[in-house]
Amino acid sequence: PFQIGDVVDLGDLRVEVLGVDQEGGGPSSIRYEFSERLKAERYLWMVWNGNHYEEWAPPAVGDEVVLTSRPGIFE
Repeated sequence: PFQIGDVVDLGDLRVEVLGVDQEGGGPSSIRYEFSERLKAERYLWMVWNGNHYEEWAPPAVGDEVVLTSRPGIFE
């Protein structure tokens, strides 16, 4: 199980657990910090729409996006 405050540092990406699901112990809220701007050409952002992936644009600096779980991909 994860704990609030757990950090995984992959060099170009730092992931911090901000919230944990009480039932399964999985992260319910996560902060991602990248070494490069999110719109850098090295990144291709995709989101699952329920039956396939589609391109997605990250938010502008200072903005926030909440991505919710969608059925289909892990069921």
